[in-house]
Amino acid sequence: YRNNAPLPGDTLTTEAIEAFMPGGSGPGQVWDFSALQPTGEKNISTISSSAKSAKLPDGLYDFNTVLNDKGYDYFYKIDENRSEIVGLVNKDLSIAMSDPITKMSYPVFYGKSYTDEFSGSGINKYKSGVAISGEYTMEADAYGTIILHDRIIKDVLRIKITENKLQLNPCNIYEIKTTAYAWYAPSNRYPLVGLTT
Repeated sequence: YRNNAPLPGDTLTTEAIEAFMPGGSGPGQVWDFSALQPTGEKNISTISSSAKSAKLPDGLYDFNTVLNDKGYDYFYKIDENRSEIVGLVNKDLSIAMSDPITKMSYPVFYGKSYTDEFSGSGINKYKSGVAISGEYTMEADAYGTIILHDRIIKDVLRIKITENKLQLNPCNIYEIKTTAYAWYAPSNRYPLVGLTT
């Protein structure tokens, strides 16, 4: 928790890299990302302890961290046991989670996994009701050594996230399935490398 939970006051600058394969799972992996090239696309995310958004989701009061990323404000409740998303806002949507998304359950170690069901509701930019629900699975599925263009880091833990989400709008239904990977090192609070498919 102390090493990898988002920290209010931090600003993260990330740079997109060309697509790559995540590699195998299990112990003793070597991920050689030294030849990956940046695409030129950069993103700046900020983490704070208070909401900057003028439109908090109705009923959302119990949060202690806000991540602003790619046009979204994600409202987190973080403690020594878990990191949960309790709401989210963007220019088109405002959602409060009745059953939060447990993004991370601490401590995290190789072999740990869990599945969390989530649900929430809110409104879209037309003031119509919106509901989301789904399943979020976290698995610490591999560890080993990562090779970057400027350094080699040992004792890296890879986290695999699978999310199946259903969004119900007044006129349509969206089903969204994503798989994401993040490589964490004990000496870095945030992932060294990330991949979403």
